[in-house]
Amino acid sequence: MKKIVTIILFLLGMAVAQDDAATGEAEGAVEKTAVQDEAIVATKRGGAKKTVAVFDFDSQGIDESEALTFSERFRTEIGNTGSIRLIERKALEKIMEEQGLQQSGCTTDECAAEVGQLLGAQNMINGSIGRIGNSYTVDIKMFSVETGEIERTANATYEGEIDGLLVEIQ
Repeated sequence: MKKIVTIILFLLGMAVAQDDAATGEAEGAVEKTAVQDEAIVATKRGGAKKTVAVFDFDSQGIDESEALTFSERFRTEIGNTGSIRLIERKALEKIMEEQGLQQSGCTTDECAAEVGQLLGAQNMINGSIGRIGNSYTVDIKMFSVETGEIERTANATYEGEIDGLLVEIQ
């Protein structure tokens, strides 16, 4: 399961690299001032991080509390990498409350993208964790807040007791 965090971070890194390439192409099309050029170089040198929010994972065939615990551990592990700027769960919940929504009621990518825009996120991550027999499956997707389009997906399967997932994701 450790691979799920690694896969998502790899995919996020690819998305950042693609954004940098697109910025480079756009820079060639428009003449920049020296100050703008310095700002772009400083941003790239500083390793500009994507701002990401993670919704609680949906539970399928497991207790909702187990899915929430997994979601929180996933946030913690992604945040610990320092590869992204992670929006706190409380900020996500506050925006949802202000908009009269619950995470369970915001089931479409479009709804999540709207919430992401209000949070100032570039990407949102959501997913599900389910059980089939003695196997647990985790499916995750990352999508653009700007377009609402799915940019990346990842999945992993774990065999064993559910509490083993927490150890595997570390």
